[in-house]
Amino acid sequence: LFENNESSYAGGAIVFDSGDSSPLTVGKFKDITFKDNKAGQNAGALAVNGGVTLDAFENVKFEGNTANGAGGAICVNDGRNTKFGNFTNVSFENNEAASGSAISAMAGTFKDWKKVYFVDNKVTGNGGAGGVVSLNNATVGNWDTGVMQSADSDYRVSNGGGIYAGYSNFGNISNVAFKNLHAGNQGGAIWSNESTFGNLTNVSFENITAGSQGGVIWNNGSG
Repeated sequence: LFENNESSYAGGAIVFDSGDSSPLTVGKFKDITFKDNKAGQNAGALAVNGGVTLDAFENVKFEGNTANGAGGAICVNDGRNTKFGNFTNVSFENNEAASGSAISAMAGTFKDWKKVYFVDNKVTGNGGAGGVVSLNNATVGNWDTGVMQSADSDYRVSNGGGIYAGYSNFGNISNVAFKNLHAGNQGGAIWSNESTFGNLTNVSFENITAGSQGGVIWNNGSG
């Protein structure tokens, strides 16, 4: 259990920092809770900076973590050669950040997600990108079974009320419900610019709105 820890800058609970010349490998996270941790800038719970490989996350809960910047729970600040293993039975609940209230990734690769749930995470500022997950030059594998539901009922996020994907790749999404997501400008659920998404299978969108374009999905470029 990592609870009520705080950092003035990044990583309220943990920072993994490495470089291309000295890569770092981290073992499995299993049966762990990150709760009520705080960061003055990015990554309320876990910050990762370049050259880090993290093994699987299994039965892990991120709850009530906050960041004044990006990534209420997890932030990949420098994603060069950063790799995450599979996420299995992982939940993100009531985390808060200015953008990417659950996850913000500036590059890096995430393997497959299975039974991954995003519930009542909240963007605290106005005009941020990615209400729940914000991806820039990042890759996520397949997502099978989960929920993405926001605590916000207004238009705090400019683009991508659920997922913001800029120059990123996202695999197949199946058995996932998107609920109560909103964007002030484009992409109430998903905003995609020069990014790729796989097939959507048994995916539902409920109570999704955007202030300008793409009430559910806004896509420009690759598709």
